[in-house]
Amino acid sequence: MEMARRAIDLIRRNHKANKPLFLMINVSSKTLESRLYSAWLQDRLKKGNLPERSLAFAINEEDVSNYPAEIKRFCLTVKNLGLCVVLKQSNAASCSASMRYMREVKADFLKVNRLLVHRLQKEPKYPVQLKSLVKYGDQINCQVIGAYVDDAQTLAALWQAGVQYVQGYFIQRPLSGMNYDF
Repeated sequence: MEMARRAIDLIRRNHKANKPLFLMINVSSKTLESRLYSAWLQDRLKKGNLPERSLAFAINEEDVSNYPAEIKRFCLTVKNLGLCVVLKQSNAASCSASMRYMREVKADFLKVNRLLVHRLQKEPKYPVQLKSLVKYGDQINCQVIGAYVDDAQTLAALWQAGVQYVQGYFIQRPLSGMNYDF
């Protein structure tokens, strides 16, 4: 809850200063199982104005598979609060499973698996899979995030596949504060 509290406060401060901010929080299966977290989140967001789609909660595909009812309930709460759901792809080889989970949780974003990103230029099947994920995401309004971008070649391969967002050291290394310059 502490990470979510800090993210909410930071988004609110930036919003008041007219500096839009979008943050993503990784959520563990233990947190997702707890009904207390959803209730706390609803209560916390009722207390002030948080811009819609300024905060995303990232969940693992394994958790969708292992805790389907809890995940669906949590995702519904998040979506009803005007926030976003990020589905983190677990298995680079299972494009069809990712598509099914994207649809089931009504994900706003799919963050593709590290292995898929790193193998884009090495194995011909991975660019094809990524393009399929992007195309399917477009159909269901789920944008794709290519993470672990460490070089220009990877960035170019993601761009060629139609990926909408990227993360990684090539873009900028993590900083201790919110000081960034693009």
